[in-house]
Amino acid sequence: MNPATQRPATREVGAVRRAAPRPPPRSPQKVPRGVFRGTGRGRSDHGFGTVELVLLVPAIVLAVLLVVAVGRVEQARLQVTGAARDSARAASLDGMA
Repeated sequence: MNPATQRPATREVGAVRRAAPRPPPRSPQKVPRGVFRGTGRGRSDHGFGTVELVLLVPAIVLAVLLVVAVGRVEQARLQVTGAARDSARAASLDGMA
């Protein structure tokens, strides 16, 4: 017989077939202190956002400062290149006069 098609256990009482009595419902389990019902999270998760913030903010600030530093170095390089070009042009024009 296929287990998926089996009927629940029954007990015959006289001519009427009744389903077997269900066991009494379990009493609600006690919830330990600090555990919230329905969330599946305990008190150990409190403050985790603060820890993430403390760890991530310095990394983000460091990344921003790195971008600023790279920009300043690139600007200085362009200024030196421009000054060298201008001085080379001025030196070449002095020889023509």
